[in-house]
Amino acid sequence: MLLFASRRTVAAFFCLALFFWPVFVIIPPQATAPALVLVGILMLQGLTRIDMMDFGNATPIVLTLLVTVLTNNLINGMALGTLSYLALEVTMGRRSHIPAMVRGLGVVFIAYGIVTAPIMKGNATPRAWRGRPEWRSTPETASPACPVRESRATPKHQVPHS
Repeated sequence: MLLFASRRTVAAFFCLALFFWPVFVIIPPQATAPALVLVGILMLQGLTRIDMMDFGNATPIVLTLLVTVLTNNLINGMALGTLSYLALEVTMGRRSHIPAMVRGLGVVFIAYGIVTAPIMKGNATPRAWRGRPEWRSTPETASPACPVRESRATPKHQVPHS
């Protein structure tokens, strides 16, 4: 019963955090950085207990750690680690060992990859806008943060050659 009480307590604190979010945003990142470094060090202590001889167990953990650190993106690291774990378990013939929650996470991370792939490539323009030069920025309206890309469409003042 203690386990259910702790889940309720965590849920209650998350709900309270929603209301106190504006207060938390005021705290500058420089003030929270030392605490995050300490949490990272405490998390890395668990790496010593990993059985590196078990390829199916060590590979997803190492991939998660490396991708998270090298890309500075926790979600990408978790996605690659989860998907590599699923792939290794399936190829080793241990499908029955995969928990249902991990399978669900695999589906979520595949959907995440499909949704974010165009954004990561820099092609985040909705399909309805493509090919319509009048909806794109002009050099006069472009900002430094969003420069004008060269359009393959024929400008209105030029007639295409036949």
